[in-house]
Amino acid sequence: MQIGDRLCLIPTVIGGKDLIDTGPQPCRVVYIHPQWRFFIVDFCNAITGETWREVMYFTDRGGEIRRKE
Repeated sequence: MQIGDRLCLIPTVIGGKDLIDTGPQPCRVVYIHPQWRFFIVDFCNAITGETWREVMYFTDRGGEIRRKE
């Protein structure tokens, strides 16, 4: 993964009533922690065009994405 990569992830913040239960949304990686502890992605609401950022976390060494607990 690199900054600028496009991913499809499920947002934890829903950008309005129309996006509830829509599943994975396209997003772009904007920051990766230097020790690969977390990364930040930008989501864009397809209806309103508003963007929001969310922090996603890596597991220990596996490279799998996990949610904040």
